Amino acid sequence: MSRLVSMPSRAMGTSESNWCRAVKGGTGITVIGLLFAKQLDSALVEAAIESLLAEHPLLRAEVQDRDGKPWFMIYDTPAAALEEIDRSSESPGSQFSSENAEAGSEQWLQIVEDEMNTSFSKQNPFRVFQCRLYRLPRDCSLLVIRVHAAGCDLASSSSISPHIIKFLLEFSDAEKHGQSLDDFLRSKNTAHVESVVKVNLPAMESCIPKKSSRKPFWAHGVDMIGYGLLATKHAYLPLENTDAPRRSRLVRSIFSRDSTRELIHGCSTNATNLFGALSAACMKAVAAFKKVGDKGEHYGSAVLLNCREMLDPAILPSSVGPCMSRSRRHSGSLPRSAQTRWKRL
Repeated sequence: MSRLVSMPSRAMGTSESNWCRAVKGGTGITVIGLLFAKQLDSALVEAAIESLLAEHPLLRAEVQDRDGKPWFMIYDTPAAALEEIDRSSESPGSQFSSENAEAGSEQWLQIVEDEMNTSFSKQNPFRVFQCRLYRLPRDCSLLVIRVHAAGCDLASSSSISPHIIKFLLEFSDAEKHGQSLDDFLRSKNTAHVESVVKVNLPAMESCIPKKSSRKPFWAHGVDMIGYGLLATKHAYLPLENTDAPRRSRLVRSIFSRDSTRELIHGCSTNATNLFGALSAACMKAVAAFKKVGDKGEHYGSAVLLNCREMLDPAILPSSVGPCMSRSRRHSGSLPRSAQTRWKRL
């Protein structure tokens, strides 16, 4: 049965408004890239996107200005607006510069980086959700989903990919049983709504429990951007070229199954966790890069933790919308597994 999850339009909360200002500065974009070793039918992808939009009303939102304040205008039409881009005639390594030529065949990685560095419109109104289907060489497809940070945070972004993959797997199973694409799409048609479920996703500030609203935990955690900028006492990595345009880059590494097991076992043995191990590795890499030696410098690392279950009312893990996150920080010395002062690294 096709259903549409609906919610009323509303004004943005403080944190959502802050994300709008951050996006204008070149940050605050959620980018998801799904690479497929086959050419996907655009009609199938559009149906998968429309199914996703039908379930998550905030992804159907348009950011507008009302009385000088940004608003989420929620539409009940889950239109995919899929943009197709043909890159199939390009050689896999043509998009890579000499400095990352070793990644040569991974054209999709460069495309995702480009999408990360393509900002949303700096003028209202604009849609918070965008999707592009790239046709790549060797009959591959790359689906890139871009969501404005005000409508999709770190916690809710993990709900998008499983929904689309589940939809595509359903078609794969139907195809094995002899069902055509047209028949499958007719059975999954989200335009024919049989039920409407109404929800209310308030701004995160409205969900902070009264007993916790005055605690420093919430006071510093509400504005994640400002909280991160408080670390002015830390040292910074040097900028090699301050006149060149700023650009975000991806660092990609794959652990084998055996290496992953060894890492997890090492964390358990040394009474730490993956966050502690990664923090130690990053700090050691910085120390080696800057050749800190015996002089020592003060650095810090942070990770955002999902605090949805601590809100009132609690926000479901599957909901795409507002969320409260807090920073867990390490500074000065490394985690328990590597409590070594900078001058000893």
